[in-house]
Amino acid sequence: MKKFLFFIALFAAFWSCNKMDSTYRQFLEGEARIYTEKPDSLKAHSGRNRVRVTWKPIRDPRVSKVVVTWNNDAFSKEAPITSPADTSIIIDGLTEGNYSFNFYTLDNEGNRSIKTEVLGQAYDTLYEKGLILRDVTSVSSTGSELTIHFQPFQGGDTYLEQEVVYTSSLTNQQKAVQLPAEGEALTIADFTGTGFTHRSVYRPQELSPDLFYSVSRTVFTPQNPLPDYPQNNAVGISVAPTFTWYNSILMPTATYRVLYSTDGANWTTATASQSQQFTPVSLLAPNTQYFWKVTATSGATVRESPVQSFTTGAKNVYADGEATRIQQSSSGFNPVQLIFTGDGFQQSDYTYDGEFDRYINQAVEAFFSVEPYKSYRQYFEVWKVAAYSVDAGVSEADQSVSMNTAFNATYTGSTITCNTTNVFNYAKKVAGIDDAALSNTPVIVLLNRKRIGGASLVTNDKRSIALVPVYTSAAANLYSNLKDVIIRQAGGFCFGLLADESSNTTGTLSAAQITQLQGEWAVGRSLNVDLTGNASSVRWAHFIGRSGYTRPAVYEGAYGYKTAIYRSEEQSAMSNGLNYFNAISRELIVKRILSIAGQPYSLEQFIEKDIAKNPY
Repeated sequence: MKKFLFFIALFAAFWSCNKMDSTYRQFLEGEARIYTEKPDSLKAHSGRNRVRVTWKPIRDPRVSKVVVTWNNDAFSKEAPITSPADTSIIIDGLTEGNYSFNFYTLDNEGNRSIKTEVLGQAYDTLYEKGLILRDVTSVSSTGSELTIHFQPFQGGDTYLEQEVVYTSSLTNQQKAVQLPAEGEALTIADFTGTGFTHRSVYRPQELSPDLFYSVSRTVFTPQNPLPDYPQNNAVGISVAPTFTWYNSILMPTATYRVLYSTDGANWTTATASQSQQFTPVSLLAPNTQYFWKVTATSGATVRESPVQSFTTGAKNVYADGEATRIQQSSSGFNPVQLIFTGDGFQQSDYTYDGEFDRYINQAVEAFFSVEPYKSYRQYFEVWKVAAYSVDAGVSEADQSVSMNTAFNATYTGSTITCNTTNVFNYAKKVAGIDDAALSNTPVIVLLNRKRIGGASLVTNDKRSIALVPVYTSAAANLYSNLKDVIIRQAGGFCFGLLADESSNTTGTLSAAQITQLQGEWAVGRSLNVDLTGNASSVRWAHFIGRSGYTRPAVYEGAYGYKTAIYRSEEQSAMSNGLNYFNAISRELIVKRILSIAGQPYSLEQFIEKDIAKNPY
């Protein structure tokens, strides 16, 4: 039995050996493969459309070259290895982007190493556009010595130095000097001219083959004020130019004045309120040659720029206070006038078809987008008046924001206020508009601020101002969209003389509020609400049950209160911001249109023309 087991074991061992020999025969038969030393510790260093790759010294004396391939071996390059000192290669002709490079070595017999991979990046304009320019904080000058102070820089380890190019007083040639990254001030002893150019220099990695540069910036350092715009002998300049110049480096805190003239002898002088720029309030004459210069005054010291000239082009901007008719009445009767103006719009906003025009056009179309204004549009004459503001935007007292604007429009937190005297004075720039005419001429003031809100100021002599921010929103029924606010504030409160139909406050009107409401009724205001809930005697009783009018009824809640005061329909522009006036409101609006036009009112004619009976 033991012999039998021995033979079985011997046979199994013999069979196993034969199997192993068969499996590895392909590796054992023939000559052994010889591998060369592979490139080790590869590092990629980015350059401009190229990459430098380095490695540790190769000690294998058989290695004769290093080969690199990329883009799935579609491209390759070789570098000879003659000594351990050969430790790098530059891969040229790359487009900006990321790369995977595969390296191996070869000897003269064709033996090679295993491949080694390294990732790298080639840089160009995209990388360079993202580089930060280190800013100049101050410049001072004494004779030919110029000292430039730069802000402390947080540009990272790749920031190398600041390069400054200037004109040397010794050679009258341009010269470049560098300030190391850790430096904050650079003094130039041989400076001349009116300025210098500087840029920030970067090296992506320590062994990068190329340097990269931020944008360049020129800093002007004239001893006398230096005119910048309009340039000398320029033509076609706007009649509302913004003069710009460079201050004297010797008088940074002086008072600067702009002088301009059509003959070079009789000068209009204006003190600049902003640093190195000034825009005249009054328009220049079109197609006219002008001369201009800048002076700097500090005590008894005065420095003056050279005189330059320019020629204006055609008029392309509205003057401050200029009134322009944008719609003419075609009814053949007395025109019903509307005036649009703006607050917080600067002179640059008043170019033809500019920002102001764009908002005005939106507002006018919004006003006439709803009945009855849509059907009675031919009765209206519409004007716009330019009103220059120093600042863009409006004041927001609830946000501690103060702006210098034409009408001092101000968000208070609960409403919006304005200087009504200034508004009415600008409205009177329209021909034929005086204090008496303002009682029949609403003034709509567009506020150059994208913020929710809207307000109306209406007096018992029927003068009215609608304050409408240029805010737009996709949300409905929030009085937030410019169109919604125009309809409610301008069309409802101001022209329609309508009362608020919302009912947010629990309770009833006080005795004083009832007296106030009755006073408004006496002068023809707020006739769309009533203190009685009797359907047969409310102010809109003639619409209740009338054929075609299914919505008029008696609904409790109006004038801001929930009880003991009534409105005619459940929804309307005056209650929840719907772009729709209810029947009694439409009738009141039409009555006022015809009254101003000098035409009689007829209920039958109104009903015949009334097409908004059931709009929703």
